Amino acid sequence: MELYQAWLYKAENDFWGAEILFANALNDLAIYHAQQCAEKSLKGFLKFKEVDIPKTHNLDKLLDLCKKIDAEFDIIDYQVFELNGLDVRYRYPLSVLEPEVEEVEIAIAQAETVLNFIKEKCF
Repeated sequence: MELYQAWLYKAENDFWGAEILFANALNDLAIYHAQQCAEKSLKGFLKFKEVDIPKTHNLDKLLDLCKKIDAEFDIIDYQVFELNGLDVRYRYPLSVLEPEVEEVEIAIAQAETVLNFIKEKCF
């Protein structure tokens, strides 16, 4: 398995993990894995194009690198913007412990869009 394929494999596992966690009302974990799906998808594309992956969880930065390679990444601007930051927003005991159900549904759908878009680019 190529390294980019391993990134996309992990991204897909995060997507399915988000779905399973959401189905079991573990919304804070589900939304985290939705963000992770997008992050690993973007990193998979960068590895597919043999670009060094920066040590960041910032989806906007990763997306900017992808856009330098392929302008069609503009298509997923909104999804990436909405998912950015969800890796920490509900991970720690702050003022809001759990995302709303609708927010999780949207995040999972956005992650799926990002994953599928990138899988089409790589396969």
